[in-house]
Amino acid sequence: MEFNSTLFIQAGIYLALFFILKTLYFEPLLALISRREAMTTGKAEQADALIKKTEELRQAYQQKIQDFRFQMLQEKEQKLQSIRQEVSELSEAARKKLEEAASKNESAFESEVKQVRAKFPILSNELSQSIVDVIRSPGIASL
Repeated sequence: MEFNSTLFIQAGIYLALFFILKTLYFEPLLALISRREAMTTGKAEQADALIKKTEELRQAYQQKIQDFRFQMLQEKEQKLQSIRQEVSELSEAARKKLEEAASKNESAFESEVKQVRAKFPILSNELSQSIVDVIRSPGIASL
C-alpha cells in the first residue's frame, strides 16, 4: 500500500465534513430530539397529574354524594319518626274519643233496654189480653 497525498486530502475532507455535519446537522437534530423528548415527558407528567387530580375530584364528588344521601336518609327517617309519633297521638286521641262515645252509647243503650224491660210486663199483659180478645171474638170461635 502506498501512501500519497490523496490519503491526507481525503482524511481532511472527511474530518471537515464530519465537523461541518456535526455542527450544522447532528447537534441541532439531537437538540431537537432531546427538546421533543423533554416536551413529551413534560406533557406525559402533566397528563398523569391531571389524571391523578381527576381521580381525587371524582372521589371527593362520590364522597359528597354519599354524605348527602346519608344526610337525606337521616332527615327522611326523622320526618317519618315524627309523622309516626303524630299518627300515634292522633289515633290514640281518636281511640279515646271512640271509647267515650261507645261508653255513652252503651249507657244509653242499657237505659233503653231497662225501659223496654220495664214496659215488657205491661206490653206482655196487653198482648196476652189482645190474643184472648181475638180468640173470644165471634169470628174465630166458629172456626
